Amino acid sequence: MIKKTCTIICILFFAIALAGMVWFSTFHFLLHNNAFYEKQFEKNGVYERYGEETTNTESQEILTYIKDKHKEIINSDFFSDRDKQHMIDVKYLIQKTYPIKYALTAIVVFMFLPFLILNRKQYNKILHDLFEYTGALLIALPIISGVATFIFQDFFTKAFTQFHYWFFNNDLWILDSRVDNLINLFPESFFEAFTVRIIIYGMIVGIALLVLSHFLKKLIKLITVLIRDFDRWGK
Repeated sequence: MIKKTCTIICILFFAIALAGMVWFSTFHFLLHNNAFYEKQFEKNGVYERYGEETTNTESQEILTYIKDKHKEIINSDFFSDRDKQHMIDVKYLIQKTYPIKYALTAIVVFMFLPFLILNRKQYNKILHDLFEYTGALLIALPIISGVATFIFQDFFTKAFTQFHYWFFNNDLWILDSRVDNLINLFPESFFEAFTVRIIIYGMIVGIALLVLSHFLKKLIKLITVLIRDFDRWGK
């Protein structure tokens, strides 16, 4: 009984790590997805306000700054001093997400595999439970978010504001659209779409994992038969 409980706890731990890896990977994918940016700039009227060339140039300035660990501050005069100071904090926060993703990946690869080998007699069930738990976690987030949005008015705005209070120790994130171009380039609606896209991509992966867990036993049995037949053919 104790061993079974410990096994479930371990699998749940690995499922949380795998779900986190999916969310952070999606975040980093969208962070450098030019097509997503262009769609949002058009949708939010940024192209109309600044022009396509200026918008694309200055947004790339932001992305280049975030990726370049040695660049201390944004050079463009398009952004106000407050914009530039806030982006220092943003860059620091985003740079921290990469080690987190790598740590989660290391947990899944270098801790789960030995765990699976030690429990190789139950590997079929362990893999099934891992995919099932991870899929459930990835699908639960959009459900919870959808319910919260339905029940609470301006849920994203409040959550977005609270996020800034939690992760920034100053008020530089409070920008004025009349003088700070950063907030016009990336309005709240941009981040809402960004968050929704992460949730949707995660849900798609979650559904795929649930489907895979359902057919896993048959798939492993098929692979085992194929390997056995291949060995016989080779002899």
